[in-house]
Amino acid sequence: MNINKIESRVNGKYTYTLTHTKVSTEDIGWQDVYGIGISDKHTNIHENDISNDYKGVYSLYELIVEEKLCPEHLYDVIEDFLSENKC
Repeated sequence: MNINKIESRVNGKYTYTLTHTKVSTEDIGWQDVYGIGISDKHTNIHENDISNDYKGVYSLYELIVEEKLCPEHLYDVIEDFLSENKC
């Protein structure tokens, strides 16, 4: 799996990264998926395969950067996003 960085922003003490990956599944074949990461000097949390909905993941990414989300909350926020958007 080749993960490509689309964008990276620093806000406060965290660096936020939006990524793109191509994944293959038996049902669909190759598709583009997008992920978000948060890192600082001691922590690097990343979810590579949130959704194939670029606009939705990008909106989530912008909100996470704006709110200066801590890495330990990333998975909960993604889970809420997916349940609300049924991605």
